[in-house]
Amino acid sequence: MNKTIRVLHCRVGHDPELIEVSESLSSLQKLVQGPVEVVPTKMGFDVWCNEEGRLMDKPLNRRFVDVDPATGRPIRTLTIHGDFFVARSDEDGELQSLPEMITFAVAADRLMPVLNSMCEAPCGEN
Repeated sequence: MNKTIRVLHCRVGHDPELIEVSESLSSLQKLVQGPVEVVPTKMGFDVWCNEEGRLMDKPLNRRFVDVDPATGRPIRTLTIHGDFFVARSDEDGELQSLPEMITFAVAADRLMPVLNSMCEAPCGEN
């Protein structure tokens, strides 16, 4: 039986929402509307997106900067096409729930863990 995990689901054109989802592959694929690709970040969470989002001409959802937490310097810019979700992974690569007290500000240029914050508008709506 698959466990349920808490993730931040970011659908194109919608405000991000914290949801509970089964960690089964089919459930994760439903969230991103296709094959799942994980993009690890240096910020303590992973971005899970449709690995063919850009190839399938999915709309731009978010563009944000992955920042080195030790230096605060940008490492790379991530461009996500289509729906995606944010979760954590343990050292073995197993999916983990996001902590209840942390939400994420999802802005046009940055995805940041914050406490009790409202999420900002997606790309193109600022």
